[in-house]
Amino acid sequence: MAFRGAPFPPNTHMFPSRAHIYDYLQHFARSQSMLDVIRFRTEVVHARRVQNEWHVTSRSLDEQSESNGVFDAILVANGNCATPHIPSVPGLDHFRGRQMHSAWYRYPDTLNARRILIVGSNSSGSDIARELCGGAVRQWRTSEEWQRSSESVTVYQSYHDLSKPPKSDYDPRDPASPAWCRRIHVVGPIQHIDEQGALVFSDGARLEDIDLIIWATGFLHNVSFFRAKDEPFCKAPLIVPNQKTSTATPITSADTLHNLDDWMMFYKPDPSLCFIGLPEHVVPFPLAQLQARVAAHVLLGKIPPLPRVRAQLPISDPERWIIDEHNEAPGPEAWGNFILGRDAEFVYTDTLLSLLPRSQLPEWQPFPPWRRELRRKGIEKRRELLGY
Repeated sequence: MAFRGAPFPPNTHMFPSRAHIYDYLQHFARSQSMLDVIRFRTEVVHARRVQNEWHVTSRSLDEQSESNGVFDAILVANGNCATPHIPSVPGLDHFRGRQMHSAWYRYPDTLNARRILIVGSNSSGSDIARELCGGAVRQWRTSEEWQRSSESVTVYQSYHDLSKPPKSDYDPRDPASPAWCRRIHVVGPIQHIDEQGALVFSDGARLEDIDLIIWATGFLHNVSFFRAKDEPFCKAPLIVPNQKTSTATPITSADTLHNLDDWMMFYKPDPSLCFIGLPEHVVPFPLAQLQARVAAHVLLGKIPPLPRVRAQLPISDPERWIIDEHNEAPGPEAWGNFILGRDAEFVYTDTLLSLLPRSQLPEWQPFPPWRRELRRKGIEKRRELLGY
């Protein structure tokens, strides 16, 4: 997951810890002389288009003072994990226990709950369920004590689709899964919560006396600094209300964005606005780095605007990311999601890389076959090295 041209230190574990990633990012920022040009603890309050310029108002969180700047272009790279999404469940106000989003989870022994429901079976939900059941926990001050006492906790996990196993973890319903995994009780999606506070599921099953719900239900894209009433967003909005938009007024976050180009990067009505890092289920650092390099070349006029691809195909289909110069269709106004996935990521990356001027630097060549094979064996390697 290293940036191109910036490998991790020798002997780094194949699955580095959070602390190692933090140190790596700090070192990378220093090596690229980035710290002097980053304004930390600064919030962008408002960005609006005025003729051919972007007028940006920002606020210092330390001094609580605002400043204004004028820019030729804006690249939004605020990540996909800043605004937690908790779905709207009928009767949720009847629930008598506690609730939290997976974004706020830290350690299992601080939850003070004995009957826990985790909603969601992707990475975060599966990681939390595993730790709650004492399987392959991280090392912290009381981790060994937790492994001994975790059997007193009952863990339920709600799957959106009961017919499918978790995408990247063991299946609790499989007799061949580890013992800690088989302790997880799998249930379907929540249909509603009744007046007594019981959770009612899609198959009619009920759960009572749940102490804590952990919503491992993903995040929303937040563009609160763009106002829907401003040009050009009043005519071509980035966010359109749907069942997963934020409940705040005005609506500033949603699970998808509208009016972007085929590459999930440039805002179609005004390509001086570009988004970096929207694709999901990818290796994020090198992909975002490549997108940033391509965006810089386009904005500086060193390469032409990005060509069309086979936008009628699903995002996760590798065939989609083949250039189609004859595609005259307008393309999607809205993306259903930004889930690219492993195989499509390879083609997306290779095609995007081919649009740049040819480089002699080894880091700006297509990834070698061994790296692609390692990516394909990611789950197998993780189980071999980490035990889950």
